[in-house]
Amino acid sequence: MKFPKFSHFLVALSFLGLAIGIFSHITSSQAAFGTSPPWVRNDHMLPGTTFEQIINLSRSDTDKAIKAKIQVSGDKELLKWINVENEKDLIMRQGQAILPMKVMVEVPKRAEIKRYSGSIFVSLAPLETSESLGGGEVGITLGANISVDITVIGEKIYEYKLQSISADNLQEDEPLTLNIKIQNLGNVSVNNANGQVEIYNETQTEVIKSLDFIEFEEVIAPDETKTVKMVFDDVILDPGKYWLFVQSFLDGKVEYENRLPLEVSEKIIPIITPEDSTATKPSLPTVSEELETQAPSVEVPVAELREAAPIAEQTNKLYLIFGFVGLGFGLIALIGVIIVLIFVLKNQQRTLQQTSGHGYHGQGNAGNTRENAKNQE
Repeated sequence: MKFPKFSHFLVALSFLGLAIGIFSHITSSQAAFGTSPPWVRNDHMLPGTTFEQIINLSRSDTDKAIKAKIQVSGDKELLKWINVENEKDLIMRQGQAILPMKVMVEVPKRAEIKRYSGSIFVSLAPLETSESLGGGEVGITLGANISVDITVIGEKIYEYKLQSISADNLQEDEPLTLNIKIQNLGNVSVNNANGQVEIYNETQTEVIKSLDFIEFEEVIAPDETKTVKMVFDDVILDPGKYWLFVQSFLDGKVEYENRLPLEVSEKIIPIITPEDSTATKPSLPTVSEELETQAPSVEVPVAELREAAPIAEQTNKLYLIFGFVGLGFGLIALIGVIIVLIFVLKNQQRTLQQTSGHGYHGQGNAGNTRENAKNQE
């Protein structure tokens, strides 16, 4: 009677060993897979608006690269509204444990006001380029389901939640600035909030100024969380330490309040010493620089310069020819003047010679007359 019991024990032990052997060869890269959050929800969408949500895909083992495949099901209208960004390239690389996936829901303007539901099934598959499973390994295809719940309404909802407020320390002459982290819970954009700021002195015994919230520098879209700045341009505080008491109201009740320290420091003016000064006397402008400043430069196209070059060359040749001709005429005229002067000088010389000859003859006749008069006496 004991032998059959022992045989049953051996059979059970064999099946247990077989099961352990099979599961020990299961591909570990697909052992665990999940999504966070596991839903896409919005219960206040207006017709013609868009909603975005990030779903993080995560896995426990990162030995191999895998690809995420998307399959959407649900209401027929909803199937046309849902779009997964980069759906064909959702790849978890080797060593990557988390992959953000952006899901976008775009409601058309003529969408019917009601509730829509569906689901997004994400499954993992090996890459086509990766090695196929082999060597006795057993591949298990894992997946996760993401529920989709969208409600389209016909009224506008202006709702937000102020999550935190901080203040920047300032320098003298800088305006008061608040950093506000706000979450838009409605279906329309938010550009301001209902709140108040009281500025106290360092001992918190005196209210220096009381301010109401103003518009943000940026707009917060529906279902968006963003940190925006609120700048009070007309609030300039003297150097010193202050306290800010900030309150935000919603439906007449205080939604958020906080006390913030603020310090305004004196403006630092750099002192320049002779050793630190690198200033040099300005150099006098050169002749070319003066000409450039006095006469504006005129840009001439290269084509016009090329066309004008042959004309200028021909003109220079003509000027050169006329110059040589003029020089020749000048030499001829100079030679003529010299010849005329020579003839004039020769004529004057002949005239002088003739005049001197007639004078001697006259003197001889006069001597003869005088001798004849003496003889007669």
